[in-house]
Amino acid sequence: MRGFYARPRLIPSIPSAEVLPSPLELAKKWARENKYILVPQGETEAHALGFQRQQPVQDLLWTNGPTKTISVKNASIYVRKVASYKLLWPDEPSGRMLRALTTLNPCWVTYEDLINTLKRCHRSTTQLKLTLNRLTSLNELNGWRPQIQQIVSQLGCHLDHI
Repeated sequence: MRGFYARPRLIPSIPSAEVLPSPLELAKKWARENKYILVPQGETEAHALGFQRQQPVQDLLWTNGPTKTISVKNASIYVRKVASYKLLWPDEPSGRMLRALTTLNPCWVTYEDLINTLKRCHRSTTQLKLTLNRLTSLNELNGWRPQIQQIVSQLGCHLDHI
């Protein structure tokens, strides 16, 4: 039968115990094998970056592959196909900021929270400038443009897309 299967691993110190992979491990393996991009959803990124205190109850990942549910015993993770711009820069701070901002309303985030998070996530001003450039280049984030312009003027740097 076609599908994606996982075999339990044996624990060397306890020969009778078998461990199944987690749904997240299976989702990552599935994405790698099919060359899909897999990232945490925007609400998860917003929580991780400190923009909101509520943590999502269900595990949800965004992908450019098909929407599906991956289950192991009673645990499951949901993988949902989303617009390609939400998957940009998957392993970079720019991508984490993008995904968080796409799920938040600009009037809910204070300027201080935004600039503190940007500074905390970036090791250098060059990296920060790159993120600001990337975020302003996306039409989907036009609502955030005034706050980003304010940050740019405070930092005294010049961006290509503003």
